[in-house]
Amino acid sequence: DQIISELLQKEVDNSLMGFLGGFLENNGQKNEHIRYYIQNTGMTFGFAKSKIIIDVMLPLPSSRSSGNNNVEGKFDESTTSLKYLSRSITMEFLGSNDVFASAELPTGVFSNYYIGNDESNWFSSQYFEKVVYYNLYEKIDLVYEIYNGQLKYEFFVYPGGNPEEIQIRWDGSVYLEQVEDNININLLESDLSERTLYKLTSTVLLTDTVPINYQSLTRDHPLEGSYQMIDSHTYGFLIPNYDPEKILIIDPILFYSTYLGGTQSERAYEIVIDRNNNVYVTGWTQSTDFPTINAYNSTGDGSTFTSDVFVLKLSEDGRTLISSTYVSGSSSDTGNSIALDKNNNVYVTGFTYSVDFPTLNAYNSTGDGSTITSDVFVFKLSADGGTLLYSTYLNGSETDSAESIVIDANNNAYVTGWTQSTDFPTINAYDSTGDGSTSFNDAFVFKLSADGSTLLYSTYIAGSLIDYGSSIALDDADNAYVSGFTNSDDFPTVNAYYTTVASFDTFVFKLSADGTTLLYSTYIGGSNGDFGEKIALDSSNNAYVAGSTRSTDFPTVNAYDNTGDGTSNTDVFVFKLSADGSSLLYSTYVSGSESEFGLSLALDDHNNAYVTGHTSSTNFPTINAIDSMGDGSTSYKDAFVFKLSADGSSLLYSTYLAGSADDLGCAIALDNNNNAIVAGETGSFDFITLNAYDSSGAGISLRRDLFILKLGEYQKPSTPQSLVAGSTEIETDYINLVWERPSSDGNDPHLIYRIYRGTTNGIYTILAETSNSVYLDISATPGQIYYYVISAVNTFGESDYSTEESAIIITIPDSPQNVIYNNGDNFIYLSWTAPVNDGGSPIQYYQVHRGSTSGQYDFSVITNETHFNDTSIFGGRPYFYVVTSINRVGESDLSGEISVTTTGLTKQDTSNVILTETITLGEVTVTHTSTVTEGTLTSQSESTSNGSGDVNFAIWSFLLGVILISVVFRITKVDPRIKRF
Repeated sequence: DQIISELLQKEVDNSLMGFLGGFLENNGQKNEHIRYYIQNTGMTFGFAKSKIIIDVMLPLPSSRSSGNNNVEGKFDESTTSLKYLSRSITMEFLGSNDVFASAELPTGVFSNYYIGNDESNWFSSQYFEKVVYYNLYEKIDLVYEIYNGQLKYEFFVYPGGNPEEIQIRWDGSVYLEQVEDNININLLESDLSERTLYKLTSTVLLTDTVPINYQSLTRDHPLEGSYQMIDSHTYGFLIPNYDPEKILIIDPILFYSTYLGGTQSERAYEIVIDRNNNVYVTGWTQSTDFPTINAYNSTGDGSTFTSDVFVLKLSEDGRTLISSTYVSGSSSDTGNSIALDKNNNVYVTGFTYSVDFPTLNAYNSTGDGSTITSDVFVFKLSADGGTLLYSTYLNGSETDSAESIVIDANNNAYVTGWTQSTDFPTINAYDSTGDGSTSFNDAFVFKLSADGSTLLYSTYIAGSLIDYGSSIALDDADNAYVSGFTNSDDFPTVNAYYTTVASFDTFVFKLSADGTTLLYSTYIGGSNGDFGEKIALDSSNNAYVAGSTRSTDFPTVNAYDNTGDGTSNTDVFVFKLSADGSSLLYSTYVSGSESEFGLSLALDDHNNAYVTGHTSSTNFPTINAIDSMGDGSTSYKDAFVFKLSADGSSLLYSTYLAGSADDLGCAIALDNNNNAIVAGETGSFDFITLNAYDSSGAGISLRRDLFILKLGEYQKPSTPQSLVAGSTEIETDYINLVWERPSSDGNDPHLIYRIYRGTTNGIYTILAETSNSVYLDISATPGQIYYYVISAVNTFGESDYSTEESAIIITIPDSPQNVIYNNGDNFIYLSWTAPVNDGGSPIQYYQVHRGSTSGQYDFSVITNETHFNDTSIFGGRPYFYVVTSINRVGESDLSGEISVTTTGLTKQDTSNVILTETITLGEVTVTHTSTVTEGTLTSQSESTSNGSGDVNFAIWSFLLGVILISVVFRITKVDPRIKRF
């Protein structure tokens, strides 16, 4: 019987998508055999010892055939709600080592569990970014990670490992099926009597897609490989041609693309990225239900007949709208440009027809008071999107529009655009009058104070006809660089590459930091219309400009394409202008056979230029493309993105971004990893989406939805950080290397680290490769200094070397050399030379050992000199000496023994000395005996009377005692300089 419907199968499939959050440590909430687990609404993967335990929760259909009531979570016939089928399946690695999973890269995010009233049952569990089975097979690691919302695993096979040892066995209610190059893991169900098996029709529980196999630096060139079925429940890997001396990676591989909008039309005009890769976009919307969150204004003007400014902040992964707000008056308002300060406060400029556009702390709070002509606005919004910090009009009496904004280090705002007003406010101006006419547009540039209340400078930049400021950039000295277009033949030029205009030409000028002086100004163009749209600066202040041209003779230098399509259709151009404005360093067309427009440009760290716009060509050049075809029609516009090399001579990638209707790339910016974030508008209901905040949009081709997408490519990773190399404070037989991940993984989180080692500074050979950021060099020879550097390797290539670190395996030192002695009256003077090998650590002390018997030492003293004067000895004895060296890990063996016999010394041993003194005083004879034994004095006196008085006897006896005690004291005195242990 078929027991699952197609609709239900779709629900199952959907439930198995989107593993979010990461790998959660098990602190008692799961089976005790599981260390970590990850789950979504459909299943849980538990990482146990050398196996994965998968718990499946499968929705049951609305009716069941009789005889199949054994399943857990039985279906209730009286209700139409779904119940669930529960199954446990194991993925076991046959023949593997017994290995527990290790979690790496903690996220700092916790789940808290409060079980009952007993606080001892309350605990927290942390999420991690990956789980690793180290040495699952000999020299083979297994790594699990989340990639684009899916659970992904890789085997890392190190030199000496054998990929053919890997065998994956599935047990439980499943059977395996090889479909083309993939392995499908299908779910089975049995009835009560276990006599009948039912296939869940089309129910593929999991699929192992064909493995993609890489070897280290050649990872961008996959090796041939396939699955090999071993039996009905087990498969392995067959990789016929790989180098066993290199790491083998077995890897079964647009970051995101999302609609964003309401039920009416919206368009993005500019995009900016913060340090955490969050995305900020501004533009306009006619939707009254544009999504808002944490909003300054959540309703807009409430009309679909006028446009409102929107400002939104989207998370790095494209899935979460962090903040989104309207900023509007009662008429039409458009946000043309957006910028951030260092605190992520948001600055937006554009134009408004509203006489009630919100103002706060304003330079001008009223505008021109007309809904017929537009006014410039500038506002500053708090980083969380919820508070307006300032907002001001800036205008004359006619139509004014701001096109681009940039912020300096002091949070002053610089804005360019165009005006038809003859009374546009000017101060500290290069040109305070413009062309003096309301008939033609004049470009303007102004600088607004950090609080929005003061105009620091404002100037026209104008000829006698149409002049349009499109884009502005700042150098480190706050000079302003502006691009745009003009048909004025008297547009001011200074130090120009080209000084005459043919039709509409692009202009580029550099304005001094105080706004009073043009440092250079030049035309760039051919004989037809040329329109500069976006400018960016490199670190040398060369200016890069992208735009559109109808000229077949647009100047080209070092070009990817010298001719364009050769017609008056519009082509994209990109050029690089020298820092002084006098020369083109490169200039190129990028075009198909129909019309295309370049609307936005960004530069990466290597001065590659990224450009977006739209094209009607079916043959727009593509390379390394996500979409190489577009919609295949000249009837609709397709968005494009391309990356142009730093010298302008080649496309590094170029792709369409298209659905079946109009799609326009309007703005581009780069994140910290040089991924391109593109915003624009689409009328396509089938525009590509991935990991989307909104995967459907309005779904009506007559409405235009905002799209935002993140487009990446593999790049070299940046250099590993903070390498530390060394041994420990105790004696070891290895050198420990530790480092930190590079700041950029080049869009490939599965980095391999390459360890280089040498015995000479700056000269290395490869030692090993590892996916860890820790390595033990067990092949190092003790006492040898080694020099190490680390590189990171991904799909694209190898990073630069890390900083060099040196290390040595520290051992106990050798014994001191050349121990000799000199003896003299009351001393023995020892000297020696330092050991040849200090064990890799400086000698801290020497220890002198002394004994009265060869090989037995009962006296020792420590010194940090290479000599010692022993003054604590006695005459008449032999002495035996050895010396040892001490470094930070221990003490050396004994030096060669020397012996000294002190027969020539005058100092005597006072042990068991007997002193007898006889004195006759008149008629009394006194005999006094004193004995010194190990420093103890005992005395005895005898007297014989010769007839003298008792008084004389007593006096002389006292004096004699004092004399003898004095003698004994001198005999037993010890040199206080000797340190005894």
